[in-house]
Amino acid sequence: MPNITIEGVRISYPNLFQAKQVNNQGDPKFSAAFIIPNTNPALAQLKALAAELVAKAHPNGKPHNFKELPICAGEVYQNGKHANNPAYMGHHVLNTGKSAAQGQPYVLDQAMNKILDPAAIYPGMIVNVALSVYTYSNISKGVTTGLEGVQIVRDGERLDSKPAAEELFKPIDVVSGGGGEVDPLG
Repeated sequence: MPNITIEGVRISYPNLFQAKQVNNQGDPKFSAAFIIPNTNPALAQLKALAAELVAKAHPNGKPHNFKELPICAGEVYQNGKHANNPAYMGHHVLNTGKSAAQGQPYVLDQAMNKILDPAAIYPGMIVNVALSVYTYSNISKGVTTGLEGVQIVRDGERLDSKPAAEELFKPIDVVSGGGGEVDPLG
């Protein structure tokens, strides 16, 4: 199964630490969406790799009900919900996941240390993503990606409108009166 790493993408809807069912159906999965700039050379490489795998698996052409790579232009993602959102314009969005039975994807920081805190990754963060690319033939036939791992690159503008803790609070000067406790009312 070929692998590809796409560098410098934004993560959205990160579900990397606890596998969940979609709409309370199916097997639990780890998952995320990745917002990839149209100019990222790995986007073309991913599409070419998928096309190569499809040609090998279906030398006489794709079957009627064939499912394409789960990627679309950002402007039409989620039925156009983000059509006027600059974070999605000029990008493609890739939805990918990994079943719980296959184990948790790697989640690493810049120094390759494993991240254990789900709060360390938020929608909008810039990451590198490692994917497996493969065709399948079960109830349906298609080509897809598997989420192998995510590496944090740097902070990015949040996509979920959730304010950072530093925006909500300010440091409190603690005056030690022996016990080190602060009376918030007094």
